[in-house]
Amino acid sequence: MWVAQYYGGSAANIIMDSAGNVYVIGISNGNRTIVKYDAGGNELWAKQYDGNSWGNYRSARVDSAGNIYVIETSDGDYITIKYDTNNGNEVWVKRYDSGGLDEAVAFAVDSMNNVYITGYSFDYNNSTYKYVTIKYSQKPLTPAAVASIINEMVSGGNITNSGLASALVSSLKNAQTLIATNPTAAKNMLEATINKIEAQSEKQISLDVAEKLIGYLNSIIDGL
Repeated sequence: MWVAQYYGGSAANIIMDSAGNVYVIGISNGNRTIVKYDAGGNELWAKQYDGNSWGNYRSARVDSAGNIYVIETSDGDYITIKYDTNNGNEVWVKRYDSGGLDEAVAFAVDSMNNVYITGYSFDYNNSTYKYVTIKYSQKPLTPAAVASIINEMVSGGNITNSGLASALVSSLKNAQTLIATNPTAAKNMLEATINKIEAQSEKQISLDVAEKLIGYLNSIIDGL
């Protein structure tokens, strides 16, 4: 067991990723704060978001590549922040403002890493509440994008066999090159990559990670 302490405020939520890393969100010294611990309880990084407004992180999620998303309500708007897994760098910040009072309540991340946030808005003109749900889409998947996801999974500890990861990345980069000139060959290479992943599922790649990667590649194949 272990005990980890972070001074200056209070925690609001906690999540884990598939590699056993732990993320704690809350308030510290008046700023929204996210802290990442490894499976042994060692602090890897801590990041604070000021935003020049009041607010508090409400919930957090991790996507298949290990990136972290947090939501909050700040100055009556939905706020969604994406952090990378390696160093906790801010990737982007999204704000939704209906013109009324907006309260982010819950959110989810799907298998394609699209982000969905839901909550409610109060319309001052009509004095009524309404549900408001927002989707933030990831860029269209390409073999090169999946190769980047694999590299992120290696960095985040979700894929531990670097040799296998390098072989998969090499195949995907070759498929990316072929798409414009020979989509049939690209499709065959993607199918061969799927076979490699299936062969290593539950051996050198966890079933969860394998299913996600196969889902990405099948999505690309369907679009060829």
